[in-house]
Amino acid sequence: AWTEVVGNSEVALVSGSTRLRNVNSGEVAHVRCDTVLAGDAHFCQATMNTVSNTAGTQYTAVNTRFAAAATTFYQYILYADGGTPAEVLFRKMVTGTPTSLTDTGATVTDSTDYVMRLTSKANNTHTCAQAGVNKVTDYSDASITGNVRCGLTVSTDVTAGQSRFHAVSAEDLAAAATPGKFFALF
Repeated sequence: AWTEVVGNSEVALVSGSTRLRNVNSGEVAHVRCDTVLAGDAHFCQATMNTVSNTAGTQYTAVNTRFAAAATTFYQYILYADGGTPAEVLFRKMVTGTPTSLTDTGATVTDSTDYVMRLTSKANNTHTCAQAGVNKVTDYSDASITGNVRCGLTVSTDVTAGQSRFHAVSAEDLAAAATPGKFFALF
């Protein structure tokens, strides 16, 4: 099960593709997986994209170390701005306040699917991978610890902009954990 922590999002089947989108233009929606992982060493991965069919900023993100009772997590963001080249960012959100940690230097094409994976390790380093290639490796930040859930984010300035998520998965990295937990969003 998934909980909408912030925002008003909906799932829609459009042209044979499942999409998660905001109902209210200009808002952000954060959804958290309610399945508890074994520890804060885990990854969240999804095939996702942004669809900017009009001018406006939007992003989709996979999140790790999502707090059970607050809008606190790490994010690996696929960001588009009204048709300009999209970029990929890594940031943290602490009680609803975002802080950019680094621009990964990667650019992406709008309306194209990308496999995005954010891994948060026990030693408080974080790795961002796009299509299996590390864009950020072992970025050190210990601001968020102890949170054992993953999540997704969708944001758009225009209601018509829709973002797609497919094959959402998460897995514990701890040696004692049962590997291979898979979460189906849709």
